[in-house]
Amino acid sequence: MFGRYCGFVTRITTPLDAFMSDMLVWLDGAWYLWVALGIVVLVVVVSVVVAKMRSRGYERVPHYFRQNS
Repeated sequence: MFGRYCGFVTRITTPLDAFMSDMLVWLDGAWYLWVALGIVVLVVVVSVVVAKMRSRGYERVPHYFRQNS
């Protein structure tokens, strides 16, 4: 868009750009962080599924409560 006016487009670098590039380099090196995040997500999903299955099984079994008469 601005290429025909100044010949080439210069990218203005801001401190945010430097921060973002540093962050991307750090995330590339922090593979263990991604592994830990994956493990946490897996544990949460498994616990939710197990809790739902247990509650569903609990509802399926008839429960007899002692009535005070």
